[in-house]
Amino acid sequence: MQMQVNAPSTSLSRRLARRFPGLHLVVQLIKGVTDGSAENDMDNEHVSSSCITVTHRIPGTVQSITDAAVYIYHLPASASGPNVNAVVRAELQHYLGVLRVSGGVMLILTTRLLPDSSSASSSASGTGTGTGTGLVSKEVEATARARDLSMLQLSNEGEMELSELLAVIEGVKDGLGRLVMTNQLRAQNGLVVAVAVKYQS
Repeated sequence: MQMQVNAPSTSLSRRLARRFPGLHLVVQLIKGVTDGSAENDMDNEHVSSSCITVTHRIPGTVQSITDAAVYIYHLPASASGPNVNAVVRAELQHYLGVLRVSGGVMLILTTRLLPDSSSASSSASGTGTGTGTGLVSKEVEATARARDLSMLQLSNEGEMELSELLAVIEGVKDGLGRLVMTNQLRAQNGLVVAVAVKYQS
C-alpha cells in the first residue's frame, strides 16, 4: 500500500493508479480542504474505489494508518521559517514509530524547496541521485531565488532550502533510533524533487 500525506489533491494518486492499477493508494487530504481536482462523484469526506481511498486528517495528529510500504509526504505550501520547520519536525516525529515497526519508506516531495547555494554550477546534467554538489545550474538557481523573493515581497513567506529540510530530518529521533535520508531524486535540471527517508536504529 502507498499513502499520500498532507496531499493538496488526489491528482498524483489518480495518475499513479492509471499507470500502476495494482497499487492500493490511500490519500489523506488536510481536514477541511476540498479536493477540487477530484471527480464529481467523489465524496469529500471519504471516497473508495477499486484502488484509491481518500480520507481527511488534521496535520500533526497521530497517523492511524501504520502498514503502508511508502508514505508520500507533501510539505506545507509555505515552507519557510522556524514555525514551518517546527510543523514539519512535529509531523515527522509521528512517523518514527510507524517507520520503525513497518520498515517502510517515506518520500518527501521537495519541488518547492530552494537549492543550496553550494550546489550551483555553470552547467547541470541529466537526472541523478545522491548528495553531490554542482548539479544545479546558476540559471536554475537564479529562477528559484527570484520566485522566493517574489513570495517574500508579496506574502512575507519564502521557501525552505534543502539543507534546512535535511537538518530537520536529522533532528527527528527517539530513544531507539532516528530518521535518515537514504536517497535524493533529481529532475533533469538538477533540482532535488524528493528525498527518501527511513528509520535507522
